[in-house]
Amino acid sequence: MFFHILQLVIFFFPQITKLVEVKAPSSPDYRKFKIYLDELDTVLKLLLKVSGQLARAENAVMNLPEGSDNSDMVRSLINT
Repeated sequence: MFFHILQLVIFFFPQITKLVEVKAPSSPDYRKFKIYLDELDTVLKLLLKVSGQLARAENAVMNLPEGSDNSDMVRSLINT
């Protein structure tokens, strides 16, 4: 779900920005919109980064040898 929304945002981002820029190039609303889009871009990049880090951590935990300390406990935490 998240990635579908992200794909839509990435696809429509340039068109929406151009439309707002044409309709109100010097209005305060355009500047607010531009700041909002910049902040949204930053948040999405951070979410993608965290998502990748969590996926790598999960893969590392799942690849722990069966006999290692706390491997069963960690796996049960991930699978809940």
